[in-house]
Amino acid sequence: MKFSARLGAAAVCLSLVLAVALGFGPSWAGAPGAGIGGTGGASRSAGGGIGGTGISPGGGIGGTGITPGGGIGGTGLTPGGGIGGTGVTGFGSIQAFGSIFVNGREYALVPGTRIMVDGRPATQADLRVGQVALVRGDAVAASRAGVAATVEVNHSLVGRIDTLSADGRTQTILGQTVVTSPATRLADAQGAGIAATEMKVGDVVAISGLRRADGVWIASRVDRLPSNDPSAAARFVINGQVGAVDQAQGTVEIGGNKAVAARPVLLSGIHTGAAVFAAGTYTARGLVLEAISTSAIDLGPRGTRVEMEGFFAPTTGRVGALALTANGVTAVGPQTALPESTGSTPVVVTGHVDDDGTILIEEGGITVPNQPDPSGPRGEGGGGVERGAESEAPESSTPSRTEVEKPETEAPEVETPQVETPEVETPQVETPEVETPEVQTPEVEIPEVQRPEIETPEIQVPEVQTPEIELPETSH
Repeated sequence: MKFSARLGAAAVCLSLVLAVALGFGPSWAGAPGAGIGGTGGASRSAGGGIGGTGISPGGGIGGTGITPGGGIGGTGLTPGGGIGGTGVTGFGSIQAFGSIFVNGREYALVPGTRIMVDGRPATQADLRVGQVALVRGDAVAASRAGVAATVEVNHSLVGRIDTLSADGRTQTILGQTVVTSPATRLADAQGAGIAATEMKVGDVVAISGLRRADGVWIASRVDRLPSNDPSAAARFVINGQVGAVDQAQGTVEIGGNKAVAARPVLLSGIHTGAAVFAAGTYTARGLVLEAISTSAIDLGPRGTRVEMEGFFAPTTGRVGALALTANGVTAVGPQTALPESTGSTPVVVTGHVDDDGTILIEEGGITVPNQPDPSGPRGEGGGGVERGAESEAPESSTPSRTEVEKPETEAPEVETPQVETPEVETPQVETPEVETPEVQTPEVEIPEVQRPEIETPEIQVPEVQTPEIELPETSH
């Protein structure tokens, strides 16, 4: 049975690889023999993803499209084989790559997958193990595989370290407390692993993690940003609750930090008590807010499968049931299904979206995630290994309630055909001999021109006689 499960998972992965390799993009219609049949991705505000129009015999992924906030809705397959799936929303730290593992599920990143980091377009190379990601996509039926339509990473905090404990394990950033453990991945600006004691006050860091009910951030990854980059050193990000907002003055207080909106319109629709994601810059006059939006997690439409990691703590439940909350989301289930928890241990809650937007926990749907081994290899976005990572032994080991085995995939042997290069003879082209004709210049006789003899006439000058004029005598 175990071998059959592995073989089936391997076939699923191979089908996904072939679909991507053959270029069947997510916006293609499902013609016979096609890969992913889709109607295109929705916008980010609508949840994004791959909408499918179904598939005819020949296999592939069949879908019925995406509703706002959902992943990939699948209706299964018509006869002929392939992959049938249902929409899924995954929230948790990135565990490994190949393509991307979140909560033990491997999501394939296809050409149509949209990746965002802190609200900006990104690529797979920008993803890191330990970052907390919200993945929407399609869960392949009866397996731990899936296809990602969107991957969103929002850092919990980005800012300057204001205070730091002697062992480097407790930091204060923008008034928020951040705690790290031996399992936390710490990296410098080049991605090389560093020790907690190498951190110092004034360093600008990017924190990825989950928040406990008491407001403390438990970091799964800390990246120290380059100190010689003025734009990075001046940037801040806060995930927190709005304590106060003044629309007239254009100011807002988040997690005890007061910020001035660069444009008053940014605060439109923001109200006290809202959970928000805010970003801006440090300036001489304080924090200047450049972007703000509500950070409530959209789980998708009713029936969407949800796999969420968090520090779930008890809250007010329904009659005959208990409820847990984490990450601003409520999960509800039978009393027997919910363990006693103080919110000190992260768990993965699995279930489906109910009518009221809560998670309806399935039986056995609360598990403890496998903790990463700090001494082992740490794959990064490019598939490499994080250099020089900490190798301290974990202080405690938490057993996992469920072991998720990565399918063993054997690459098919492909015989390369031997192609004989034909011998091509270059034709000999004879240049014809061309005789140059002899051209005789005709002899032209120049006629002799006789000049006429012209006699000059003799001109005789006439003799002119002067008349004699007698003057009259005058008397006085």
